[in-house]
Amino acid sequence: MCLCETWIKPTELSLIQNNIDSNEISNANSYVVFNKSGMSEHVEHSTGRPYGSEAIICKVIDGLSYEIINSRNTDID
Repeated sequence: MCLCETWIKPTELSLIQNNIDSNEISNANSYVVFNKSGMSEHVEHSTGRPYGSEAIICKVIDGLSYEIINSRNTDID
């Protein structure tokens, strides 16, 4: 599942994973979250681009792996 415009600061990136892990419905370690913050810790009032962040929530399935792919394209960051 992709989440766009999460507006999560760099020090808050663990919030999504922590909420999934602590939820009684989801089994702990059944999902992995990859996310990137477009925000800075030092910005008090952030609106519009480029501050929106994104996250991808992946279900852990035997035999299936996920990994981050690094790119030199600055439009993808």
